[in-house]
Amino acid sequence: MEALLILFDKKRYEAWQKLRKYILLRDGYICHYCRMQMTSMCTVDHIIPRSRGGRSDKKNLIACCLPCNRAKSDTDYFDYFDYKLKRAA
Repeated sequence: MEALLILFDKKRYEAWQKLRKYILLRDGYICHYCRMQMTSMCTVDHIIPRSRGGRSDKKNLIACCLPCNRAKSDTDYFDYFDYKLKRAA
């Protein structure tokens, strides 16, 4: 049973890494929020956070640098941009 659990986790991890790489390549390693080219600290962010029912699929994931991902936290994508616009004004 334990070996099956480890195998499942490994397959899930490999699937996530493949999806993550696809998203980063699709978005050209450019952070969706600050538009900076990422050379390190590359992450993938959920447009609709998982905590709010978002899924880990291609339509709900974008490339994001670590500082922007931390700033957004579990905020909805559109709420985060509204917050940034209000803060800039």
